[in-house]
Amino acid sequence: KKDSIAPTIVLLAISFVLCLMIINWLTIGVYALIRQCHHHQQQQVKETSECNNSFRFANVKLWLKENLGKSKTTPIDASIQVHQQLIV
Repeated sequence: KKDSIAPTIVLLAISFVLCLMIINWLTIGVYALIRQCHHHQQQQVKETSECNNSFRFANVKLWLKENLGKSKTTPIDASIQVHQQLIV
């Protein structure tokens, strides 16, 4: 009977080690996937922010061109007018 117990213990030990290795690989894989998704999300946020900023800049530039191009106001007068419009 002693001879039949030793192989069983060895097989259990090997199975246990293999299970630990599989759990380790799964943990590393999930971590890498989450990290990659987070990096991709941060990249999208950065691109969206840059796009919004350039869009805002284009709108401000267009507004200045339309409003300052028609009249002879100086940029200081225009900023006062904008400020007054915001207050109202």
